[in-house]
Amino acid sequence: MSIAETVRERTPAGEQRAADLGLSRLRSFICLAEELHFGRAAQRLHISQPALSQQIVRLEKEVATPLLRRTNRSVWLTPAGREFLRGARAAVRALDETTDATRRRAGSRTPLVLSHVPHPSVDLGTFVEEFCAALKEQLFRTTVNIVRHSPEEHRHALRDGRAVLGICPADNDFDLHGLGSADITIRPAARHGADHGSHRMRLSWPEWASPAEVDRLVSLAQALAPARTGG
Repeated sequence: MSIAETVRERTPAGEQRAADLGLSRLRSFICLAEELHFGRAAQRLHISQPALSQQIVRLEKEVATPLLRRTNRSVWLTPAGREFLRGARAAVRALDETTDATRRRAGSRTPLVLSHVPHPSVDLGTFVEEFCAALKEQLFRTTVNIVRHSPEEHRHALRDGRAVLGICPADNDFDLHGLGSADITIRPAARHGADHGSHRMRLSWPEWASPAEVDRLVSLAQALAPARTGG
């Protein structure tokens, strides 16, 4: 059975409809199929284990067949899951290649938008600017725009796609539903001998973002943060 056949189901009227798989669910399934461990897969995806479990449950509901078997100690693919994995990888790979080609063609005409919620008591603007400069070297788009938002605007900008990455204080009361996140610790540059200490900031992104791209962005931020010791 092909993936197209696997993901179709009958409606009450007898008509077929395509299942609403969701790119994030496909990526989550692929990651879990590679790890065969919910904890490790959730860590790779930068989401919680309950969120990952929920995505897999929804995916299995859409395809109307179990893709995984689970016990307290192990996870393994069903025959349908192995077939679905082949199709899911091909579909995600094709979409990633198309996305990359589109970004290369768009070039500087399509800026990457970073939503930034300023820290209430510490100026972290220099770190954000340095982070954006580093992003330009890592992504196809050569323009990175920093947009300052309130926490509410920040959340909406990420969810509706107006921003593809966000950074805000980690202690903000921030609803992460529908978003992935990772915390980093940074130390603002000292000014006039003042030491502002270390501060936790939260990177956030839409759940449909590419895990591979997210890994690059988070790793870049983590590498940049310790280097800023001031002086």
